[in-house]
Amino acid sequence: MPAELPAPPGTAVGRKAALIELDRLADPYGDRPRPVLLRGPSGTDASALALHWAHSVLDAFPDGQLYVDLREADGAPRRALDVQRRLLRVLVPDPSAHPPRDTVVGAVRLRSALAGRRVLVLMDHARSADQVRPLLPGAGCAVLVVSRIRLTALLAFEGFRTVSIGPLGDGDAVRVLADLLGRRPEPEMEHLVGLCDGLPLVLRMAAEWLRANPGQTVRELVRRMGDVDPARARTPVGRMAAVLNAGPVANRRDRGEVPTALGPPEQSVRLASYAPLSLR
Repeated sequence: MPAELPAPPGTAVGRKAALIELDRLADPYGDRPRPVLLRGPSGTDASALALHWAHSVLDAFPDGQLYVDLREADGAPRRALDVQRRLLRVLVPDPSAHPPRDTVVGAVRLRSALAGRRVLVLMDHARSADQVRPLLPGAGCAVLVVSRIRLTALLAFEGFRTVSIGPLGDGDAVRVLADLLGRRPEPEMEHLVGLCDGLPLVLRMAAEWLRANPGQTVRELVRRMGDVDPARARTPVGRMAAVLNAGPVANRRDRGEVPTALGPPEQSVRLASYAPLSLR
């Protein structure tokens, strides 16, 4: 029995309505589970929500769960034929079986391997309907596809239903940040979640910076996000990434300080090696 689901990264605060809609549309405990497309822009953590939902309905799929990442490590879309071959090795572990040569044969073999089974198939980072269609099982299995794109062809021709999510509200975003930090909500957090646009991914990045810099405050992180050059990063994800990637040298340069030691800046990062640069 395959059990391929990764662990969900954290809780699904503020996503109760989306979870209820997934239950309603997918109907995991019904006789014929239905395919659903979960769509969310970058930073909304649609993948994390999908995993959270999948783990909540494990008992509805006693024959296992398959997880497919449709994105290569370099960000390129993964070929459906490669995915078919991997899934068939999992479902039909026969060393003498020859891998399918094309997606048409692969789709037939995959449906045959899943026939009579009640399996949940979670496909993440889908870029097109052509990636998904050759991987669809027959009746009795449930399919949840996660994508940033509205894959209209799946809705029109494959019977998919859509659940769309967006940023968190301010109250839920503050709760998420406070939970990540293990603190009570603070007034300064409201300004920070505003700069993060309520995006769960950016909130996790902010929490990581604060944990890695225990001597710094939420107010300091707000200041650093505001100091990021808009030409370098225009989105909340980009601004937070710029703060995370900034080392001690970059941080001092952002404050208008220049090195006073003879060595190159990256070798002179002690406090005494820097002095404020006068504006006059």
